[in-house]
Amino acid sequence: MLVSRQDGETAAASAGLAVMAYNTQEKSYTYHVVKDTGEAEDLRGSLAGDTWTWTSSPAAKQAPESRLIVQEISPTSYTLKFETSREGRDWSTVMEGKAVKVATRTRQDVAFLR
Repeated sequence: MLVSRQDGETAAASAGLAVMAYNTQEKSYTYHVVKDTGEAEDLRGSLAGDTWTWTSSPAAKQAPESRLIVQEISPTSYTLKFETSREGRDWSTVMEGKAVKVATRTRQDVAFLR
């Protein structure tokens, strides 16, 4: 299980908490997000090669479906694309981007200095 926290200050990028796990019965990944706006979303995911595909089915019929595609480029970077659709047809890109992990500087323990 992986738990992550996101920080944000806008409606599009609000703060929240996410939990990712593997469902052994359904043989799929699950991703549950709760935002500080009170919104919550459940997604199901699959991994094929270096590409994760996450989809959600809205509770309300009027709400669009959403899909997040994450492609691992290296151990420290990935691309992502967030799309929405009505009834799984004609996906529209809402956001695209690339993320790069920034290496943090490790602190040397003074007990090992001589």
